[in-house]
Amino acid sequence: MNKQNVKHSLRRPFIALAIVGTLIVGALFTLSKARADYGPGALYQIEFVSGDNGSSHLPVGSRGGGPQGGGVWLWIALYPDFTADYAGSDCLGGIGSFSDKGDATWQYSGTSLVISGVHVYGLEWAYQTFLGIEFHTTITVPAVYGHYPGTLGTFMRVGPAIDPNGGMSLVQVAGGKPGTTP
Repeated sequence: MNKQNVKHSLRRPFIALAIVGTLIVGALFTLSKARADYGPGALYQIEFVSGDNGSSHLPVGSRGGGPQGGGVWLWIALYPDFTADYAGSDCLGGIGSFSDKGDATWQYSGTSLVISGVHVYGLEWAYQTFLGIEFHTTITVPAVYGHYPGTLGTFMRVGPAIDPNGGMSLVQVAGGKPGTTP
């Protein structure tokens, strides 16, 4: 084996290792940045899951709701200045899933937290497409840390095309030190 072939054969593994190392460092930086910037200082962290189990009255078909059901999955951080940010998705049976993320606001209402400005893009699209009306949801959860079950409409305003008493919802209200309430 001559000198040129040895140099060339050592260069390929080194380049591959450098590329893999760069990708790993980039991924770790991205993950640590996301964890550091999303939710620090939140007074409440809301985990919200809701599924309609086919209780939608939207048209059945390849571009409509129907018996396949759908759902909403959100994580919402509520800050002391009454701002919020959220990320998650919603899915309409027979249509597909939609990414939901953005900024919102919240307020106290008695013993509840009322969160406004959350966009559930799949539901918004379906209401506009099938019913010709604008749809905006409001999410209302207890202001006390804990786990709460309910029907589809217990925690989220779902609008006229969905039975609020159908399906299910699960909410976790968390934040602060374990066992505390703000």
